[in-house]
Amino acid sequence: MSVAPAAPIHRRFLTVATALVAAACGPGASQPEPAAAPAPLLERDVVTPVSRPVSDGDLHAFAIAPWHYDRVECRFVRQTPTGAVIETAFYPSFADAQVSLSLTYDSTGHLVRSGETHGVFRFRPPAGDISKAVRDSALRAQSQGLRQTLISLDYLVDPGLLVRRDSGMTTRTLAVSTRGVGDLPVLDRPAEHAREAARACPPGARGLRAASPPSASGG
Repeated sequence: MSVAPAAPIHRRFLTVATALVAAACGPGASQPEPAAAPAPLLERDVVTPVSRPVSDGDLHAFAIAPWHYDRVECRFVRQTPTGAVIETAFYPSFADAQVSLSLTYDSTGHLVRSGETHGVFRFRPPAGDISKAVRDSALRAQSQGLRQTLISLDYLVDPGLLVRRDSGMTTRTLAVSTRGVGDLPVLDRPAEHAREAARACPPGARGLRAASPPSASGG
């Protein structure tokens, strides 16, 4: 009696694979869940696209009163693998900070980015071993009534961001041009404050020191 030759290995593999695919796609197979829709933007978040010219009315919500302190405390934050250095300047000191400036320097020591914060918040957690719920409750209580204005400027690629936060919630953001707003009086010339902070707190600086006086251009 003759025996039929066995099917080539590759044909048998395709037959098994086809059967597995058919089983996976059958009526009883579990279907992947649809991707979750992105969360909608909170109604209280107001974002102005960078493409629209920024008006004086837009900037009014972020207005900064002229400020200056005689002292500043420099704190080294970290150095990145590429050699960039991040410093923070606290006015008038870390313990009593009213204004802080985060300063990012490139590997050659040039200031490339700054973040100015008015209304510095320092959370003081309750003593003892507390739960996350207790910690969150204390955080909300301490930030209640706090008004913060943040001015983030990038001196290399130009886009900047203004942020208003009330009681710990972001209430308004505005995309801006660094070159367009850096020297505006309504924001108290944040680019000049960044330059003054950089003179007082160069890369690697630590401790209290005298703050640079305001320049003739204002600030």
